[in-house]
Amino acid sequence: VVYSTHSPLFLDLLEIKRIIKFRKERKEKSMPKQTLISHTTFDKVARILEKASNKPKGTYTGETLRPRLQSLMTPWLNEGFFANLAVLVEGIQDRAVIMGTATAMGYDLESKGISVIPCMGKTCLDRPIAIFRSLGIPVYAIWDSDHGKEDTKPEDNHRLLRLFNQEIEDWPDMVTNRFACFKQSLIHTFKNDIGEKIFNDTLNACCDRLGIGKKEYAMKNPIVIRYIIQEAKNQGKSSTKLEEIISRIVS
Repeated sequence: VVYSTHSPLFLDLLEIKRIIKFRKERKEKSMPKQTLISHTTFDKVARILEKASNKPKGTYTGETLRPRLQSLMTPWLNEGFFANLAVLVEGIQDRAVIMGTATAMGYDLESKGISVIPCMGKTCLDRPIAIFRSLGIPVYAIWDSDHGKEDTKPEDNHRLLRLFNQEIEDWPDMVTNRFACFKQSLIHTFKNDIGEKIFNDTLNACCDRLGIGKKEYAMKNPIVIRYIIQEAKNQGKSSTKLEEIISRIVS
């Protein structure tokens, strides 16, 4: 059976060797678009992850990779196969901040074919990066370096930096054209930039107005983030780092 689809529900990540991606791309302005075909296997992905982890060749295999993909199998991740750009973040709260910031700046990411995908933690980012890259799908990754956090491992940051051919450092803090990272966390930077009082006051007001019982639930809602950003702007505050990240994603 062979079928073509535009639906993420028809994809099975564990059968990646059976997925063939077709897309149109214009190579020259005066010429018609060309059809590009891409395909990958778990063994190819394992080679990328092996290099990122600084392991000897042959340490990882496609078979050892398969069980590590179970936790990634979500409809959100499957949307990345159809995206013009897959923006990979650690969790739902980070997704809300990126989506809310973009909306506040006047951008509709989904209409541009940009999927913002939560990957359930920093240690899960490397596999989607490797998978999408091996299929020729552009990726923008965002993560927390977690400086000062208990039980954090610098090696997790090292692995992600190697995926982007960057110099190794324990607690990276930078915004580039392909990734962004925060020395501590995205939320910590957001609060510091706009001021903790503005953040907390507006968050409380949003919870009351929208009938959201818990702040942690509100922080997973892009509409709440947009309200916070707009109120901060009314008071002359903004997060320049988050705005720079959105500008790089859109461009």
